[in-house]
Amino acid sequence: MLLTERQVEILVLLAWGEPVRCIAKELYVSSATVNYHLGRLRRIFQAQTLTALVAAATVAGILTTDQLPVQGTGRLEVDLDGQSWDHSRPLWAPRALMGAAQADPVNFAPDHSAMSGSTARSLARA
Repeated sequence: MLLTERQVEILVLLAWGEPVRCIAKELYVSSATVNYHLGRLRRIFQAQTLTALVAAATVAGILTTDQLPVQGTGRLEVDLDGQSWDHSRPLWAPRALMGAAQADPVNFAPDHSAMSGSTARSLARA
C-alpha cells in the first residue's frame, strides 16, 4: 500500500511542527480531514503518538532530511539547492511529491527488524 500525496504532505507539515488547524489551512481542507489522514497514517505505521508517526515515517525513508526543518526553528530556512524560493508555491510541495513517489509503508517494520543490526541496536539504546 502506497501513501497518497496528501498523506505525505500532511506528514511533512507535521514534521515541521505545524498544528492540525494550520495544516488544514495550508492544504485548504478541514481539520477533520487532516485528523482522518493522521488516524490512517497512525494505523499504517502502528504509531501511538504523532511524534512516533513522524519518527516512523523518517525511519521508513518517507521523510528525508531535506524535508525536515532546521533544528529548533520549526521551519525550513535554507535553500538546499542554491536557488531562491518561489514564494507563490508552498515550500513542502516539491519535496512532498518526491516523497509520495517513494512512500511504501508495506516494507516498513515498526519493530526495526528491516534495519541493519547496528542501526537497530543504536535505536534500542536510545
